[in-house]
Amino acid sequence: MIDALPISPPAQVVWLSNGLDSGTAETFATKLGRLGPLSVLAEETGNLPTLILPPTSERNGLTLHARRPSTSAGAALNVQVRDDRGGVLTRKTLTFESGKTDGELLLELPAELRNRITTIEAENHQTAGSVALVDERWRRRPVGIIAGADRRSDQPLLDDIYYLERALDPFTEVRTGPTADLLKREIAMLIVADTGRLGEGERAQIESWMTKGGLVLRFAGPRLAQSTDTLLPVRLRQGDRDLGGALSWTKPASLAPFDETSPFHGLAIPGDIRIRRQVLAQPTVDLAEKTWARLADGTPLVTAEKRGDGWLVFVHTTASPEWSNLPLSGLFVGMLQNMVQLSRGVAGNADERLLPPLQSLDG
Repeated sequence: MIDALPISPPAQVVWLSNGLDSGTAETFATKLGRLGPLSVLAEETGNLPTLILPPTSERNGLTLHARRPSTSAGAALNVQVRDDRGGVLTRKTLTFESGKTDGELLLELPAELRNRITTIEAENHQTAGSVALVDERWRRRPVGIIAGADRRSDQPLLDDIYYLERALDPFTEVRTGPTADLLKREIAMLIVADTGRLGEGERAQIESWMTKGGLVLRFAGPRLAQSTDTLLPVRLRQGDRDLGGALSWTKPASLAPFDETSPFHGLAIPGDIRIRRQVLAQPTVDLAEKTWARLADGTPLVTAEKRGDGWLVFVHTTASPEWSNLPLSGLFVGMLQNMVQLSRGVAGNADERLLPPLQSLDG
């Protein structure tokens, strides 16, 4: 950049420095010096601010990161964590180890409080660098999985919930239990594995929660294939489709690329994913519009429908490896993560309008 400047030496050069060196200051100064006499204006080290860096999302909280200008600066830093109304959620003290300029502190908070954090700031430091803004990337959204009394706790590797819990755990708080108990607390998404036909009361609870903005994710399985459940985005054919079975001429199917309108668009599809069994949707005029993922032969694998202010999403295979190896892949994790984000209204619109920021920070 400096070498390309249209300046003929000698020139009077003034460097307004922030006083920090990331390892390139000496090289930068040498290049500036070639242009002419160099003057460097910088604050003394003792007057430089302590920086609050973006936190790291952990399973049980947020790890706060700070950087002091030198090892001789204060060893303790008081940090305030605020919500969107400016209220202080908690105060913590971050301590720098002797001889180190970087320090960190694990902030453990319940998911309900963690998701209210918007600002992390160093007390008595009046600079933009002493404040970090927290947005949706650092939220840990709770997800509910309906677990019945007949859950296969004695054989976890055959249990749908076992695979769902492990796929969701890195980025959500997973809760399992009866429907009524799950809906008593705030959740971002409700998952129904292969439970078979839902009772009238249970289905009414789920539909009420969904139409108010919730996302319900259902998975197929042997029990659902034999029932006539209506809480689905599409009508199903009776039974299931066995790919590569003794009575089938078809080999296990791979996935087709995701359409641009699908919430899964952009996710990489491993070449070794195979679907061996699925339930089939009845052909309708709007089936293509409801399809978020399909097999290589065009058969819908994930279908969805808007219900009130919420979504009803259906995966036409199991959440366990019983019918496919999808639950053993990183793609399964990515698809679940995208749906959790969609459940909170995080997914972007297809247009390119510039929207005003909800919160901004300047000097």
